[in-house]
Amino acid sequence: MKISTLLRLTLIWMATFAAQQVWATKTVFVPAFCEPKDLMLRIQNLSAEPQMFWIQRQVQGDLLEKAYELHARETLSIPGDAILDQPESLSFKTHSELGLKFKVNCEGQAAPVLSDFVTPQVSHYLPTDALTVKLWLLNLSLEPQSVFLRFLSSTGEVLDQQEVQLKNYYDTFSDKISVPNNTQRLEILGAHRLHSWVAAQTSWNEVFVPGIAVAPAPLAPAPDATYFLVSTKDAMASESFVIQITEPEMIAKAREQIHSTGFPKIVVARIQVGDGGFNRSFHRHDRAPFSWSVSHVDALADFAHIDCDGSPEIIEERLQQRLNEGGRICFWRYRVVRELSSVEVQKGLLAKP
Repeated sequence: MKISTLLRLTLIWMATFAAQQVWATKTVFVPAFCEPKDLMLRIQNLSAEPQMFWIQRQVQGDLLEKAYELHARETLSIPGDAILDQPESLSFKTHSELGLKFKVNCEGQAAPVLSDFVTPQVSHYLPTDALTVKLWLLNLSLEPQSVFLRFLSSTGEVLDQQEVQLKNYYDTFSDKISVPNNTQRLEILGAHRLHSWVAAQTSWNEVFVPGIAVAPAPLAPAPDATYFLVSTKDAMASESFVIQITEPEMIAKAREQIHSTGFPKIVVARIQVGDGGFNRSFHRHDRAPFSWSVSHVDALADFAHIDCDGSPEIIEERLQQRLNEGGRICFWRYRVVRELSSVEVQKGLLAKP
């Protein structure tokens, strides 16, 4: 075996091993429900295997992260004031889609199931007798954004509309809003990634209202570019992103990779803030756009420096850090797997092959 081939196989193994240690598959969000002294976080391991999870906070632009490990069937309770000094949004990150269950109690009252919705367009269907809603919005983009809150009737008539400004990453907006008569749903329309949490108050009780992404948020891809889906080639792929290429030679190389049986090439590229009108995750249930995109594909390479390895979601949560480090990516496990039409990119729906 040639030395160069052996070196590359070794580096691929190293990158894959590292990825298995640090890459996450799911992140759920905890809005600033109540004072830390009244907050209790409960995490239950439902599996027969040990499970890792991380509690994440954004503090002055830095991601603070603490790791925990639960034994099989173990439940852990963490008081809010053990990790927070003031009401603050945070998130749970885990490798496991089903192994861990996260709960939050505020003042002894159980909060509803936490969600991982990050799409900028969500509907919350309200009870017919809803009087008010409690609303929390969490900005998950480095870009400021205007978010429109629209109360709609069953016929789609806009009964009331408000605009909310979210300026910084992890800015949290909360309010209690009166619900107009004949409202069927509260529609939340943002420009970038965000998370929403809604509770409706009726004359009898308070009801959690989950968000529903009726359709993927539309994007605006350039008509004169060619688009490719980048993901892993295994049968259980869980993450993906989209790249845009305009150079004919690079387009040809990308197309070769889709059906290549040789060593797959690594996408070496530069990234920028914003979805660019094309970058979304086709493997998420809400097909949410990312807050970053590839500004230029520099190469489809046989190997690349291990320092720029990562995953699409790691880039998402650590975007400012990666930009400060030079803004280059070269995901070792991810390959060009499919060419996309501009319609697929725009609508977030893959046509049948």
